[in-house]
Amino acid sequence: MANLGTLRRCIALGIWLACQVTFAAPANPVWTDRGDVAASNAAQVAGNAALPLRHAADAPYNVTSSRTIDGLQPGSYTVHAHVRSSGGENSCFIFGRADGYTMARASVPASAEFREIVIPSIPVSNGHLAVGLHTDAGAGKWAELADISVTKDDVARPFLAGGDVSVLSLLEEHGARYYNRAGQAKDALEILRDSGYRIVRLRLYDEPGSGHGNDGYYWPESSMNLPDLLKLARRAEALGLQIELTFHYSDFWTNADTQGVPAAWVKELRALPDGEKRFARLRELVFERTRTVMQALQAQHTVPQFVSIGNEIQAGMLYPYGKADDANWPHLAALLQAGYEGVKAVSPESRVVIHLDDAGNLDKYRYFFDHMQANGAQWDVIGMSYYPFWSKKPIENIVEFNKQLVARYNKDLMVMEVGFNWRPTLPNGFAGQLSDNGPYPAEMSSPQGQHDFLDNLFQALKSNGRVLGLLYWDPIMIATPGVGWAVRESDDKPASNMVSNTTLFDFSGHALPALDVWRDHAAAMAQNPVPANPQPNSPNNTNSTAK
Repeated sequence: MANLGTLRRCIALGIWLACQVTFAAPANPVWTDRGDVAASNAAQVAGNAALPLRHAADAPYNVTSSRTIDGLQPGSYTVHAHVRSSGGENSCFIFGRADGYTMARASVPASAEFREIVIPSIPVSNGHLAVGLHTDAGAGKWAELADISVTKDDVARPFLAGGDVSVLSLLEEHGARYYNRAGQAKDALEILRDSGYRIVRLRLYDEPGSGHGNDGYYWPESSMNLPDLLKLARRAEALGLQIELTFHYSDFWTNADTQGVPAAWVKELRALPDGEKRFARLRELVFERTRTVMQALQAQHTVPQFVSIGNEIQAGMLYPYGKADDANWPHLAALLQAGYEGVKAVSPESRVVIHLDDAGNLDKYRYFFDHMQANGAQWDVIGMSYYPFWSKKPIENIVEFNKQLVARYNKDLMVMEVGFNWRPTLPNGFAGQLSDNGPYPAEMSSPQGQHDFLDNLFQALKSNGRVLGLLYWDPIMIATPGVGWAVRESDDKPASNMVSNTTLFDFSGHALPALDVWRDHAAAMAQNPVPANPQPNSPNNTNSTAK
């Protein structure tokens, strides 16, 4: 039987575990309880390691059970465990926490049978890692934890959950207010951070404004331009949030239908004598714009950890020059490579994302990325959009799709966009953009249904160690007078806000239950505690042995 201190890759608690070394852990694991200790069977587990740790009571309770693993080498560790619960708890999660970091968590699903869950990549620097179970529940509710193990990672890949906040400045300018789950009015980014957000997505247009849009609509010139990006990046960095930057390389929305070249670029390209010179200059413009923006972010110490070259570019970008078709793949690859080189020229550590729509469509992704490989484009992460409304695919299909992508390309993955409605209609009673949730039943178009879908999605994505995270779209674009999906050229009035029924806040700005999913799946974060002011029995209390 191996000695715990000699293990380099795996530590097991209370079970036999096969990995590089197989051994029996100490027969009597010692758990420490805080809160309503009578709701925990930790004392019985100490005398019988075959028992699962159980939280249950005949009255409402809040209890945290933890134990500390010592003798770990510095590095990143992933926690695996088998869990089950009655469901319906206020909060129930397993956790891992090392000194100097906030708690990393994974929600415990409602299930009669034990299910394996994962907390990926918890940083450990001083040899100690506390692991355990937290339950805040009503009378008669229960949760169980068994077979908890810790494995040293070859590469740290914490699961970064967050969302797109690109429109926040515009919303605030028009009076949007946000309230946390306790009903307190606060800064929206603080609410998101305190709820478990670890990353925000910031999208960038070139020169938005009247005359620079498409089909009679434009985007307000003060929003999602470079000054707005820099301001939001500073706010995010001040809260300890990572940043994903998306270049649209356009003055307006881009997707499969529209990928318009910025107006200033069009003017410059038209002055050139032929297509070859125009394309050569366009490639330079992509590189220069990317490098310039990255330098501006670097100058204020807000370099993004992830950078997307384009937005949903499955049909190409910068039409017609970068249109994806059989004759034009080399041009599209060259434009993507220019963006890649612009990022790396400033920040080699920033990871470059290529982002397509329609997660689950393996043929589409193979067709695109096979051509990119064949034409020499470089990228670090495959990004995807997943909306059950559009894809008609359940989570189980996405799990298998992710496995196939990793097997074929050996790249990390990130869900760049995901959305799920909490009611089918907008405040005016008309259908929202996501009028249903695809394969999911109509009764899931509710606040609880949105919560349950996202909780299941987080669990599923975390089971694949190559999925780096998830970005919700759009968490904060609540119903706000003066803000819509665009502005009409005809009268400079906003069009409808078509996504206010899919946000993480209700029509009046109050946080929905879905935001608790981020709380119960939060990754570890250096220094800043989450939440900032924990309750006495919270597992984030600075006096808690679960820290």
